[in-house]
Amino acid sequence: MQIKRIALGGIIMTVIMFSGCSTTVQNLAIGEEKTLETGKTEQESVTEKDINMNEKESFNAESNINDVIHDSAFDDYGRLIFPVDMEIEDNLKLKDVSSILPWYSEVNTDKTVEIVNYMKNQAMK
Repeated sequence: MQIKRIALGGIIMTVIMFSGCSTTVQNLAIGEEKTLETGKTEQESVTEKDINMNEKESFNAESNINDVIHDSAFDDYGRLIFPVDMEIEDNLKLKDVSSILPWYSEVNTDKTVEIVNYMKNQAMK
């Protein structure tokens, strides 16, 4: 009796495993068809989105953080993008944002600019 329960449990687990795999394969097949319909790979689509986003960029590494904070796209919430408990000098640039983020050891300027521009583009929608 115990062996039958173990065998039945094993069969059920096997069926569940394979049903999960077949769903993934079906989803992959659908994704491939969509790629064939558009004629573009997923990477190309992502790259196009990045290019479109870059066309709307208004901030760069030399932009003042206060310009970001006071940008009209962020309304009165621009101050919340950066730490509210840190003093931000008027001439502090995005490339120097690590000086107000002391708890982070590796702040990437390009990524910071990308994120701020993304947030602006989203706020403007």
